[in-house]
Amino acid sequence: TTTTTTSTPKCGFTINDSPTIHQTYIFTEKTKTNVTVNALRQCKLSIVAVGGGGGAGSDFGGYGGGGSGYVKRQDIQILGAGTDYFRVKVGAGGKRGKNGKDTTIDWGLTAPYYTAKGGQKGEGVSGGAGYSGGGSDGDGGSDGAEGCCGSASGEGSGLDLSSIQLENFALSAGAGGKKFLTAGGKQGGGGGGVLVDGEGPQDNDYGNEYNGQGYGAGGDYLAGYQGVVLMEIKAV
Repeated sequence: TTTTTTSTPKCGFTINDSPTIHQTYIFTEKTKTNVTVNALRQCKLSIVAVGGGGGAGSDFGGYGGGGSGYVKRQDIQILGAGTDYFRVKVGAGGKRGKNGKDTTIDWGLTAPYYTAKGGQKGEGVSGGAGYSGGGSDGDGGSDGAEGCCGSASGEGSGLDLSSIQLENFALSAGAGGKKFLTAGGKQGGGGGGVLVDGEGPQDNDYGNEYNGQGYGAGGDYLAGYQGVVLMEIKAV
């Protein structure tokens, strides 16, 4: 989802080498994307980043679901005319036994300026921690809640996603993944991620009911899902 303009706006940004000026953009590429912000006056740049979802654990007695990628909001005040450069890299989902990758924003020469951590992998039968926790012997958590059930469930962040409001994107909490039984034991569902305008990533396996739903959702027997970065800018 992008918004572009044919006239020169007071606040806008371009992507890589394209001359197209954007005022909103959804980043899904897992390689670094160059962003150039051009301001002709004071502007506000709003960013929401979601880390990649953690993969499930692996143990003969059962499998804990992965936690979903953490969610971060950042508002940057651009105080006057000028140009800023930075890079965006969206975190990939973790495979079985692997944490989700961090989603990062940096200025090219320094350590990441802004990071949304990836969700934690399941540890054996224990669910992984994340924005929403992975299930142990039950469903994954949703909207910042821990997974089900008991002390081995993955810890959630407690974040209420409705507290993050953007003007051009509607965010909602994805459902946690469903539990199921395997030959070796129970499989906990992955932690629920973030839906953007009601949609999640376009992965080939997206929609599996045992993974969490949304960007950054945690995995069950499949990998967790990739994260996302949302960006919008306006004059203030």
